[in-house]
Amino acid sequence: MSDSGSNPISSSSDSGSDSADEERPVAPPGVNASIEHYQEYIKYLQLQQGWLQQQNMSLNESNNILAVQQLKRSCKRPSSRVPSVSQVSVAPSVSSASSVVASDSLKTGDIDSDKLILSLAKKYALTTEMFLPDKVIFQTDCPDPLVDFSNPNRYAKRSTEKDALVAELYASIDHVLHARMRTNLFFNQFGSGMQQARSSFLNSLRTIAGGIFNMPNEYFVSKYDHTSLRQVTDLIGWEAGKGKMYDIFKAPILYPDHIVNEKKIFKNWIVIAKVIKVAICGKMSLYSEARGGPPSYAKIWKLTSCTPGLIAFGVTSIIFILSPDQEFSGDGVGAISSIAYHSVFQTVKKFFIVKWAHQRIKSIVDEINGYVFGSTVKMQPSDDTQCTVERVVGIHFWLGL
Repeated sequence: MSDSGSNPISSSSDSGSDSADEERPVAPPGVNASIEHYQEYIKYLQLQQGWLQQQNMSLNESNNILAVQQLKRSCKRPSSRVPSVSQVSVAPSVSSASSVVASDSLKTGDIDSDKLILSLAKKYALTTEMFLPDKVIFQTDCPDPLVDFSNPNRYAKRSTEKDALVAELYASIDHVLHARMRTNLFFNQFGSGMQQARSSFLNSLRTIAGGIFNMPNEYFVSKYDHTSLRQVTDLIGWEAGKGKMYDIFKAPILYPDHIVNEKKIFKNWIVIAKVIKVAICGKMSLYSEARGGPPSYAKIWKLTSCTPGLIAFGVTSIIFILSPDQEFSGDGVGAISSIAYHSVFQTVKKFFIVKWAHQRIKSIVDEINGYVFGSTVKMQPSDDTQCTVERVVGIHFWLGL
């Protein structure tokens, strides 16, 4: 269960010939094909399917970014409205036509704004706050003078903590939307975007968690009963009936060799880095060097290093995926485990903000950054010797090969 040197996902480099083999198409197996041929073909299709899914996700995000840029340009463009009726006489037919054009422009602007809100909400959920702040935070004026929300002093008092949260929110939302932040519509749209980002990521993480934690993939199917799998829940230090008192700093998965020693907290940084890499680079980034195509979140958002919020997001996701909970609750409390994931996130984020300048923590963050933003490692898709010919044909048809 631990990350040993033999774990294929932990390998930091591979030969060029391996890469060439991975890129080479595999012919569909015939009627009398061997089991090895089927297995090789399934691996090839898994890689193709994952690559196509990542392309689709990136294309959607690229479309949102283009819409955002168009909205910004339209906001900066000087007004070109015709003079008012009091200034010039306008024929009824012309007035009617102008109203239609104006109405269409407003609708287009609303659509672009909606896309911008969803895009910003995704980034906010993954890199800043995993859970939607209270509505009052959206309805509070940005502090003046501005608060340095990266300063550990933000946690000195409740008032400074709130000011930092507000300032962080404003910094995460484009200025063209600041006037809308107080509305119920904006709050609901932003919350929906955050929820979509979490759900999409966690669903993706489930499909690859077996390789990350060196366990069978079936353990991470959403409806799998983890309460009977102590080897899984023991990794996070969860005990039935004690979830409300859960202590993130006693989770063995965060320590080398899964031995709790608080002087070595987060030293098992590799699993955190893998989860973060899946979140912002896509799960295929763990398999091989990215091919040509739409950019990842990391490129779209121009990320070059991890934020405390992103690291806390990764840690909280690890605790959830190894917990007995089958769904991620919007209120941040596990329905089965009773773990307060909201509290886990806030605790980890605070830890990294407060200790960001400490040498031991800096070295851990450097290791994570090197893994996430450095060279891509490879991991082979898991074998499934029970795959049937029908499943192979089904995937083959889906890909249109």
